[in-house]
Amino acid sequence: MVHAVLTLLCACGDTAQNTAPHRRVGSILAQADPEPGHPSKHNVSPASTVLELLELLAQPHSATAAIGPHRLEYQATFGFGRTTAGDDATRPRPQVGKGVPARIRVEDSMVLEWVSAPEHPPQFRLEQHNDKHAGREIILIGDRVYSHLAHRGWFARDLDGDVHKLWLDDAQHAVGDLVSLMAPRLALSRAEDLKVEGRPALRFTLSLAGDPDDKLLSHPLVIANDPQTWRRRIVIGAISGSVTVDSATGIWLRATLDTRFTTRDDEGNTVDGFARLNGSLRFYDDDAPPPVLLPPAVAAPLPERIRPELEAKKLLEGLRGR
Repeated sequence: MVHAVLTLLCACGDTAQNTAPHRRVGSILAQADPEPGHPSKHNVSPASTVLELLELLAQPHSATAAIGPHRLEYQATFGFGRTTAGDDATRPRPQVGKGVPARIRVEDSMVLEWVSAPEHPPQFRLEQHNDKHAGREIILIGDRVYSHLAHRGWFARDLDGDVHKLWLDDAQHAVGDLVSLMAPRLALSRAEDLKVEGRPALRFTLSLAGDPDDKLLSHPLVIANDPQTWRRRIVIGAISGSVTVDSATGIWLRATLDTRFTTRDDEGNTVDGFARLNGSLRFYDDDAPPPVLLPPAVAAPLPERIRPELEAKKLLEGLRGR
């Protein structure tokens, strides 16, 4: 359920193995206006600039954790369905033997509380829910993981791998996922120099560009390359919003994204869709310390799943005297 909304849209490449604390900030962060608060009306969005922004947004969560404790959250809405003019009474009847895809709308929210100081063992709480009564809650304290799915109690188990890094990167990449969908038609305004809670930052305004850029269409960070056919058929029709990044590291701090698109289903029907996201990342400090993270009062041991093939192998090995 990590991507209740955005998994439908995209999946950036796995960057969890990037061991550098921060990606080198390129020319995109040198494009701030000389007069803070007065952004230029001129768009500076060649493919190289859009790709630099995507690379900054693709940084792993470990880059954010290296700065310190923080709260990352977003609210997202995704809609998808067939475009048909008129109301139900005037719409044409569907043809016999052809499906009528229903409209889909999902509202998703996520909060990540990362309370560990740099170089300390990970401690965090991740909570995600959608409007379809699905959700989950994860708490990691030291080497113990506590999980809570919708309509179930808490379970506890020992940490036995690095899967939690994928959960953290999923949260970190929410903004980059949606920007990558927009990328072939994305125009960026010249950066506005500002401060976000005392941190020097740059804000880029997003808008719709002209024809799709071939260089962007063929880049691995761009959704047009996604193997799912409907994504390759997407035509972006509207883009608005902004992305604010930290001037020193390129980590995103604020994002307001809105896009509309059309595509065609397997039967050739025109389908429209939209996606919206509002996100923020705030760092804790001495004046506003992170919350104290506590395990749930009651948590049952996580049931172990019996795998028939492994049980059969174990029995055969026993018969062979191994």
